[in-house]
Amino acid sequence: RTQRRQRQTDMTTIILTLSVLLLLWGVALLGYWVDTSLIDSYQFDFPVEEARAHSRFLRENNNARFDYCNKVTTDNLEDLDLTNLSNEEAGETIVRHGTGVLKGFLSKNTTRAMRQLVQRWNDEKGGADFFVNTGENRDRHKVSVEDDPLVSQYIYEVGTHPRFRPLVEEIMGPNAALVGMYALTNRKGADMQFIHMDGDYEHSSRSFPGYFYEGYSFVVALQDTTKSMGATIVCPGSHKCLYQEEPAFGVKGDGCMQVPVDEGDAFFFNRDMQHGGGAHLALPGEPDRSYVFFVLYPSPGTNGGRHQNAPNAVVPIRTFQLRVPMWGHTINDFATILERPWKWWESYGFDRPWWHTPNYGLTLVPYWCTRLANGYAVDLPFWKDERGKSIEVYWIDFEVYWKRAMYMAASATGASIVLSFVLIRMFGGKKKNPCAAGLVSATKKVL
Repeated sequence: RTQRRQRQTDMTTIILTLSVLLLLWGVALLGYWVDTSLIDSYQFDFPVEEARAHSRFLRENNNARFDYCNKVTTDNLEDLDLTNLSNEEAGETIVRHGTGVLKGFLSKNTTRAMRQLVQRWNDEKGGADFFVNTGENRDRHKVSVEDDPLVSQYIYEVGTHPRFRPLVEEIMGPNAALVGMYALTNRKGADMQFIHMDGDYEHSSRSFPGYFYEGYSFVVALQDTTKSMGATIVCPGSHKCLYQEEPAFGVKGDGCMQVPVDEGDAFFFNRDMQHGGGAHLALPGEPDRSYVFFVLYPSPGTNGGRHQNAPNAVVPIRTFQLRVPMWGHTINDFATILERPWKWWESYGFDRPWWHTPNYGLTLVPYWCTRLANGYAVDLPFWKDERGKSIEVYWIDFEVYWKRAMYMAASATGASIVLSFVLIRMFGGKKKNPCAAGLVSATKKVL
């Protein structure tokens, strides 16, 4: 009986010891793989000097795509009207000017219902779901299908509109990825934003054409919007200007123009185009101004459409305003959202062969890896602070963590060996109780 008990103790000790060591080494090796194989695979690895030389060549040879750096391409709002143009003509207009308007895109029943929902969010949640410049009196909320059934209906109506998908495919290629959806409200008294592009110049087609995709925001007005209500200011053609030759529009939008729109109108604008929200002057009878934004980029693995024609391009690093379960979807999913509701696991790519598979949109894993690999923070949706906001985490030097795990595993292994010798010296030649005997016996077998 004593021997049987000793054997049982031996086996239990061996299993526990090996389990702990395997766990430590497993964590270390997983960290090593994540750092050297997964995350590093998303590090931007393009020849910077070659890209800059290519940019200079395009500029010096008056390439049509980059010859508008000193003035806007138009100051006539009629030139931005896409309503009566063919999809090909509308695509050419958007690519040339960086923006364009589709009048009467959505019905007033849809826009008014969505506006009521946005106003309710503004009243219940407050207005600081993410950063915008000149954010005072600007309410903004990331939109999710989990918020209200109306959101899915709204996405469905946008996706099934006969102009939406053909136009998106014209400027971004097939199956463009959804990387942002949010509501933005100019309350009365909001100041004018300084003129800006969405993102940074370092990672954009304005710095390195052909290396980064060009993305677009698709915006729907939820009410008639006049200039005095803060209609969006656009600088047509500024998305074509190289980073080295910043356009002379300034932070006040010199030479740019406001785009007043009617309720249900929609407009595209290139994310690299200089733009900004106007000031809401709070004139009598004018309500708050609310828009709903879709942010779209070419799906990884595509060429970005015939206008971009960049088969090896990548989605630039941006802070995208998108919540789970909105990640991992494309414009093709808009039309089927009512029959196939979007689920949280689709945001992580669990419903597809692998995260790198093209034409599946952009899931959270490659988005996080891209940011981590290039020194940016990640916004973890499952990690909240005391105010309920998602916490951003910077992973400055990931190698530090897996090296620490390796040291822990090696230290634990070394400590186990030393402890084993100590126990053998203490108990090996003496009469042993079952527990001590089991530990010594197990240690000898491990060694």
